[in-house]
Amino acid sequence: MPAAQNDASDTVLLASVLKPLEDVRIYQKIGKSLLRHFPDMRLCVLAYHPIGEDLPVASERVRFVRLFGRGRLHFTRLWANFRLIYQAKNTQAHHLIISTWELIPAALFLSFWRGTRILYDVQENYAANLRHTQVYPWFLRKILAYKISMLEYLLARRGCVFMMAEECYLSEMPWLKPAVLLENKCLREEIKVYRSKTNPKNEPKKWVFTGTVSREYGVFDLIEYCEELRKDGLRFSLNIVGYAAIQAERKQLIRWATERDWLQLKGIAQPVAHAVILEEIQKADIVCMPYRINQSYAGRIPTKFFECIALQKAMLISLNLFWEEYLSKFGEVRAEFVDFRDKKNTAQSQEKITKLYAQKDFKENESENIFWENQEGSLLALFEK
Repeated sequence: MPAAQNDASDTVLLASVLKPLEDVRIYQKIGKSLLRHFPDMRLCVLAYHPIGEDLPVASERVRFVRLFGRGRLHFTRLWANFRLIYQAKNTQAHHLIISTWELIPAALFLSFWRGTRILYDVQENYAANLRHTQVYPWFLRKILAYKISMLEYLLARRGCVFMMAEECYLSEMPWLKPAVLLENKCLREEIKVYRSKTNPKNEPKKWVFTGTVSREYGVFDLIEYCEELRKDGLRFSLNIVGYAAIQAERKQLIRWATERDWLQLKGIAQPVAHAVILEEIQKADIVCMPYRINQSYAGRIPTKFFECIALQKAMLISLNLFWEEYLSKFGEVRAEFVDFRDKKNTAQSQEKITKLYAQKDFKENESENIFWENQEGSLLALFEK
């Protein structure tokens, strides 16, 4: 296997724009898996880190570089591709893993100019997201979706390897080849830390929403849903933990929180470390997943499914037959499905919530299918050729 040793001894660039430097997928999972299995490999991580804050502590094999550090709409975001090209030249890296379509121009340039091997970690179907959400005006959504699809097509023509975070992406984007499935499952060692902690006995009960905080992810639907349940006498608190990237939505959340003593916010103005998110999940009685189901989201599997199964947490999830069938494969799972946008039929919701409260902890689910380590082989094979 001499060729594998040569490949593994190179520096690998891991690049994103809005994800934090120690992002749970690009660094904690992909990066650390490579470090663990290839002792001679070095990483240079380029991603978001706020201006003025100290970078994470580097090591002999890992270096952190701020690729972007201001508000999501700041004009310096346009320079990210040039910074990436500079770092690729500076490090003489032979491998580049990008996790956003924004960096495809730099990846294409490096592929032509330096012969850099490109791997694209496809965490989103960006073109479909634009077509099926209301973030931009319809005409702008069409233009941006076409632009993204064209860039991804050009990347495929250059022999890029596509690492798909969701199985549905294989059928949604069949032109992106060669493709490898690397599902976004939970880290075994990380879960062990929180499994060892005593489950809380909260009174009133504590609910939590974690992750991307936005209207499209159902956060406002959840708050209004909780308000109706509380009017019917159900007592609980709701903790929203995560980053609200859209300023108008962030301001609305802060205003709503000041008007409701049962609603707490954590993070909101900046990205929240994944360790903090897991801590909040572990302390909660119910984990809420009020996603607005559209064509771009219906077939995806939230990482929180795996984390909640591993931590034996009760889940309150948006209605989605595909998810119900998927979770049934794991046997004993504490999950109920409701329509968070139906504010009138709260009686049925209360029955399901009471059922979740009544369910006892079950035997720890040790299925390999919920852990990232089950995915490692597919990742490592890409660097052993």
